[in-house]
Amino acid sequence: MSVQACNTRLTYLRAVLGFGMISVLFCGCGGGKEVETGLVPVKGRVTLNGGPWPKSGALYFSPKDSQQGTTSRMGIATFGTDGTFDSVEGGYGEAKGLHPGFYWVAVQCKEGDEEMPIPGKPVQVKDYVPASYQDPSTSGLTVQVEAGKPAEVNFDVKTK
Repeated sequence: MSVQACNTRLTYLRAVLGFGMISVLFCGCGGGKEVETGLVPVKGRVTLNGGPWPKSGALYFSPKDSQQGTTSRMGIATFGTDGTFDSVEGGYGEAKGLHPGFYWVAVQCKEGDEEMPIPGKPVQVKDYVPASYQDPSTSGLTVQVEAGKPAEVNFDVKTK
């Protein structure tokens, strides 16, 4: 094989590989915009001793089980000081909600940053939620999500 023929084949091979790599970059793995089917909207309110929160916080929905044919995933809902949340995000791209099933719920509401401490300064974190409510298996907070039936839940975290 001549040097010119070898160079032509290498150039062709590079072009094909380059086009393939560019196609993968542009197409990606779905881009996270696919709509997950079967999700049920979940909204509601969580209060602290029947009243507002001193800071915003989050609810963590952990699946205990799911209906046959679905794959439940954990969901997260953020709430403001009034405790209301209007959607649960579960890593389904732009889709919101939870798959049908039974979920344990944990609550978190902290002031301070324990993840990025300043060297030489003690970490000061004020936790407004009792430890039992921070663990979904001990919080006593649950929700049953039924197919096709939007869920509205209300929880009260007791510190006394």
